[in-house]
Amino acid sequence: MSESVKGTVHGKTVELERALSLPDGASVLLSVEPLPGSEEERRRWLHELCGAWKNDPSLAAIFETIAQERRAHRERKVRIG
Repeated sequence: MSESVKGTVHGKTVELERALSLPDGASVLLSVEPLPGSEEERRRWLHELCGAWKNDPSLAAIFETIAQERRAHRERKVRIG
C-alpha cells in the first residue's frame, strides 16, 4: 500500500501535514519530489537571487571575453533579390 502526503523538510526530518495509516516505527521508503512554491515564495526567491553575482570578481573576465568577441565580429554582406 502507498500513500501520498505533503510535508515540510526540516534538516533530516520531514514534518507531514497529516498522520499516515502506518503504525509507529514502521519502515518506509520515501520518494521525495519538491512542490512548486506559492507566488509569494517565488517572488521572495527571485528577490533574494537578484544581484547574487553583484560582487563576484570572476564576472569581470567573463563579460570582457563577451565584449571582445562582439568587437571581433565581422558583419557579412547579404544579397537580397
